[in-house]
This record gives sequence, C-alpha cells and structure tokens, in this order.
Amino acid sequence: MTKEEILQWLDAHKVFYLATTEGNKPHVRGLMLHKANENGIYFTTTKVRDLYKQLVANPEVELCFHEDKMQIRVSGRIEERDDDIELKKKLLPPVRL
Repeated sequence: MTKEEILQWLDAHKVFYLATTEGNKPHVRGLMLHKANENGIYFTTTKVRDLYKQLVANPEVELCFHEDKMQIRVSGRIEERDDDIELKKKLLPPVRL
C-alpha cells in the first residue's frame, strides 16, 4: 500500500488502540480517530485524563488499527496541538445545554 492508501484506510476505520506507558507499565485503550492525512493522525483527549498525563511524560506511542482482516500499526511521537484554535473548533463540537 502507498502512504496515501494507508491514510485513506485509517481515515475510513475510525477505531484504533493507543499504547502508552506509565513508569514501566504499558497501557492500551481504544480511541476514535478524528482524521488521518498527510499532516498527521488526529485524535482528542482532555488534560485531566491519565492518557494525557502519560503522553506528556512519554510522547512515544504506538497506534493499532484493526478491521477487515487488516492490521496497521503506527509508531511515533505525539505532538500536542492545543494552541491551534481552528483545529480545536473542528475537533470539538460546541456544547449546548
């Protein structure tokens, strides 16, 4: 598969598993993908979750997408984008009470 084909497959299969560490203990949890494109793989979390704290302490992660007898693993370094207001607006829909 080409990089473009992989990104399209990831973007079409939104559920993935993210592996982090805390100390010397691994942690894996399922998450939802926002989008995957040539600029990166986007998902959200909040600063109060253990996930966020683990990412700050060690930004090296692995993602695993699995569906339709296909598995794609992606290893890399998380890059926080909390300063990008336009991206936040796209990722987080407005809350109505």
